[in-house]
Amino acid sequence: MKSVYFAVFTLGLVACSSNPSTETTPTKTTTTSTSETKELQKEIIAEPVAPSPNQSVDSLTPKQLKQLGKYLKKSSVAAYNQLIEDFRFAKTDTMLEKAYMNAQTVLGKLEEEIQGKNADAYEMMQNLTFLEKTFGIRASCAAECTAFLFEIDHKQFKALAKETKGDADDQFFALKASVQGDQGGFFPGWLVFFERTWDYGGGVTLGDQRMFTFLKKSYAYQQKSKLFTQEINELREETIHNLSHPIYMNTKEKVQKEINQILKANCLTAKEKKLVRETLVRNEKTDLEIPVQFNCITENCDWGG
Repeated sequence: MKSVYFAVFTLGLVACSSNPSTETTPTKTTTTSTSETKELQKEIIAEPVAPSPNQSVDSLTPKQLKQLGKYLKKSSVAAYNQLIEDFRFAKTDTMLEKAYMNAQTVLGKLEEEIQGKNADAYEMMQNLTFLEKTFGIRASCAAECTAFLFEIDHKQFKALAKETKGDADDQFFALKASVQGDQGGFFPGWLVFFERTWDYGGGVTLGDQRMFTFLKKSYAYQQKSKLFTQEINELREETIHNLSHPIYMNTKEKVQKEINQILKANCLTAKEKKLVRETLVRNEKTDLEIPVQFNCITENCDWGG
């Protein structure tokens, strides 16, 4: 009887082993699932993550774009919108320099477009005051408000520079603001060293240390960075030009003292040093066709015109 039971039990085992295994299938499924998960993880990691915009720059609203469209052609509005987006996503000082240089070109063309319409500069400036609620660009005018132009808000650009990687842009906008004030054009224009007594003239404040400070700091900046080189050179050139202006608000003693200070500070190129030395010598002469005037804060000076 035991033999019969053994035979039956053996056949049962054989029968069971001849059926497909139900235990191997989950193992295979689990292996495939893990492999797919790893591949999916690789795809997620490899997929580029869109950069987040800078917090200090907002996109233009549809309403603002529509307002611009009243005064600019469609392609110009698109170009203006794009330059704002370039500032939004400038993540390094190099990217900000590129966006800034492009903005200078774009806005120059928009100024020409507006001037070409023979629009009243003052009226256009008033029409575009809504730009004061957007990032960085401001409508302005020059030459007794006969010429329309765009200027930049240095405070907002300094805030943007703080968000980017690298500090060249931080230093550049700090230097630019130090000689142009809180708002200024892409080109030097009237610098803080020049005190205007009328629309086209005035006197230079050389003697109050501001020219010396700017020339020294900007020279040190240029030894460390090549970014914004053109802009820094233009500001330095205008500063040297102001230094040689023949009407000074301060006394001769203060003027000559600061010029000597600049010459001794090793903050000039060879060309700049030559021009500054010539001014130092000229200021001592008394037989000039156009005399040099000093202490014009209190003296009755001839402002020209």
